[in-house]
Amino acid sequence: MIRIIYITNAKLESGVFDSEGRGFLRAARQAGARTDMIHFAAPDWRGRPGYAEKLEAARVELAPGRLIAVESPPRWKGLGAYAKAMRKALAELPRESPDRTVIHASGHLMSYSALRVRQAAAAPILADLRGALPEETWHYGAASWPIRLAEYAIARRMERRIVEQADALNCVSVAFREHLIARYGAKPERICVTPVCVDSQLFFYDAGQRREERARLGWNDSAVFLYSGRRQRWQLPECLFDNLRWLLQRLPRARGAILTVEPGAFEQDLRALGEAERKRIEIRSLPHGGMGRALRAADAGLLFRRRDLVNRVACPTKFYEYLACGLAVCCTEGIGDVSALARQKGMGWTLSHPRDREGLERVAREIEQGGILSDESRRARSAAALEACSWNAQMPRILDRYERLLRGGESDAQ
Repeated sequence: MIRIIYITNAKLESGVFDSEGRGFLRAARQAGARTDMIHFAAPDWRGRPGYAEKLEAARVELAPGRLIAVESPPRWKGLGAYAKAMRKALAELPRESPDRTVIHASGHLMSYSALRVRQAAAAPILADLRGALPEETWHYGAASWPIRLAEYAIARRMERRIVEQADALNCVSVAFREHLIARYGAKPERICVTPVCVDSQLFFYDAGQRREERARLGWNDSAVFLYSGRRQRWQLPECLFDNLRWLLQRLPRARGAILTVEPGAFEQDLRALGEAERKRIEIRSLPHGGMGRALRAADAGLLFRRRDLVNRVACPTKFYEYLACGLAVCCTEGIGDVSALARQKGMGWTLSHPRDREGLERVAREIEQGGILSDESRRARSAAALEACSWNAQMPRILDRYERLLRGGESDAQ
């Protein structure tokens, strides 16, 4: 039996923890692996509503494996404080099956810290990189440019050390793999591509649930364009609402929906619209666990990004969540590997740029024709997404990669 020690600092209240943490470990356990988790939590985690309950639910789900919650050190203590805390957490885990144990570190910070405590870990380390952190820091950080420049330099040094010293690397897109090879001279055979996967227990297509939810929401015969997520700069919120307004003007029976855990963040965008459009767009606050049912009731998912390196190597989870629930996806060109997938027949539409009106006209025409919204098309999209990007589908390949590491071989490069 393989033992996985999964190390993450994903926010417990976010969908990232559910989809990339609990969903991954659940699939690993179902495939016969022993799973433990070390979770770095924000310093104020104990006081957040529902946080302790969610942590306890994850702990129960991991049993007989263990979940160790570690309070993230303050930033002023530096990166060494994370390594110190990680070393202490690893010491709390039982020392069993050392020759069958793999450290799976999620993200740059956890991967870098794991490498600094390699001796204490006493196991091969798979660094699971989720995106281009240096560029994210520089282009989308909230600090002033001198601080962002310093953080960019630190992130570059972290990334180089991870690429050079980790026993194997995972990244979320072919474009990201090519970027790491070009920038750092990484060996292709050490880097495996595994897209960000969806939790198939939450995101799937069910025609009966779709009808029930549409009736409950009052959507009835409307074509519903939906965005799921927070209001973040790289999601181009102004463009999102501008395109949504254009689609609603073009399709008089259509509606818009925003599903988010931060409904207040979108109020300024809603106020900028005319009264007629505001009445046809609703903003709903939903926890991650309730997103799947709402997505199944919609028709088309929206995903607009700026064309830069951050997005060129990305793999947005929401893209596959949309598809898994049967939605067609309207996205912009240049988003990781997903823009090409959206161009495939029946999957959705790819816009050449964020305000591509010709592309939006194509979307409107196909919505009017109706074929892309048929039950058959929805089932085909859902099946394709879950076959390619569910944890249950990917787990045999992931476990095979662990076996290669334990035998001292290279990771595959698929």
